Amino acid sequence: MKNRHADVDYAIMNALDIAVFVPAGPGALSLVGSRPQWLAALPDGNIQIDEAFPFLTGFLVAAESFGKHGDTGCLRSDIWEQAPFMDDSEGETYAFRAAALTAGNRRLLLIERLEEEYEEYRAALQRFSRQEPRQ
Repeated sequence: MKNRHADVDYAIMNALDIAVFVPAGPGALSLVGSRPQWLAALPDGNIQIDEAFPFLTGFLVAAESFGKHGDTGCLRSDIWEQAPFMDDSEGETYAFRAAALTAGNRRLLLIERLEEEYEEYRAALQRFSRQEPRQ
């Protein structure tokens, strides 16, 4: 019998424009649920993480350890920028953040494309860096 809760989970991630991946062998991931528009040019089937998301190579080592110890909850990556997976990107970069989740026997990797939130974060960092040091 198909798990209706999993369908709801993937529908929520789709509504939030978050890509959901599951492990598919050493260094490989498989997309589950719907494909966000920002991943339109990503090839079908399993992807090699070091090719698709090079920044995440080290993060996945930590995520693997996190999941093996029976930890539940969420392990978040730092924010990173890279070229999008669209043919019409014209040299722009997008900001992303990942989260590794372990819930029961389910291990998931969520990848979110940041938009307004990242611009606000970057603007705050720029304001902070222009402040005079306190004496």
